[in-house]
This record gives sequence, structure tokens and C-alpha cells, in this order.
Amino acid sequence: AILAIMVPDREGHMANVILGHDSIDHVVESPEPFLSTTIGRYGNRIANGCFTLEGQTYQLAINNGPNHLHGGPTGFHARVWDVVEQTADSVTFSYTSADGEEGFPGNLKVEMSYRLKSDCNALVIEYKAETDKTTLVNLTNHGFFNLAGIGNPSPSVHNNLLTIHADFYVPVNEV
Repeated sequence: AILAIMVPDREGHMANVILGHDSIDHVVESPEPFLSTTIGRYGNRIANGCFTLEGQTYQLAINNGPNHLHGGPTGFHARVWDVVEQTADSVTFSYTSADGEEGFPGNLKVEMSYRLKSDCNALVIEYKAETDKTTLVNLTNHGFFNLAGIGNPSPSVHNNLLTIHADFYVPVNEV
């Protein structure tokens, strides 16, 4: 989980711009388990927690009404990852998801790196995954940002305008 990303505003005042948790304990106990965590094996919903791949049907753990959401109740957000490498501006983690975990086929070895790029004030998240069987993989970070900073109370979204181009969304049903 990403607990904080501190950035300066135009006057140099530092503020945390990622919504989330105050501590790892809060991540574990949160009713919002996906907030600012790594999502996997599959980021998004899988209708009825079921899919067919290469002629075989797989039933996944259900955790969102009748659906499978973001890797299930004990998906990647709920796992302890190993630190593989750490430098002054990056950290790389690894996790191996066993064949059948949350219902997914194949052993899946994942490496995830967080890297700060000071030359362009960016956080880069990179994923690499290897599997021994055909499977579904859709990894992401579920961070929510407020570039005004997380205040007390947090600034409202009511004065923001969002435009979504119709060609760039995943259609869903009512559930």
C-alpha cells in the first residue's frame, strides 16, 4: 500500500496527495481494502466470478455481490510481498501467487517496482509477471489522488469537471 506521496504546491508547502491509510495497521483493518493498494490478480470485476479459458471454466472467490472484484477477498492487496531490491529512489517487491489461489489457474510470479523520478516529479510503477499456465492477469495500483492535498476535511470533488471519452471505458451491468 502507498501510505503517502508528499509533494510541494506552488508555494513550496508539502502535502500528501494520495488518499488512503495512515498506517499499515489501518490498511489491514480498513473497510476499504483496495484503497491505494496493489490490485491483482485481476483489477476490475469478473461477472459472477466465473470465466472460461482454453475450454476450462474457473470459479473465482466472490467478494462484490455476485462478482469477483480486484483479485478477491485475499487478493494481492492482502498479501505480504518480499522486498527484492531497494535503492535511494526505488523499491522492488515480489510475490508468487500459487496455482488455484482465489480460483485462478497457474503459478504467477510478480515483480512490482516503485520508482521516484526527480527529474520530472513522477512516481513510476512497473509490473512484470511470469506464469506457468495460461491465466488472466491485470495488475494495477488502486491509488486515488487529490492534487490539492489531503486536508482535514479533504477538499470536495463537487467543483471538478470530469470528461470521459466514450471509447475508453469497460461496459458493466447493473451489479
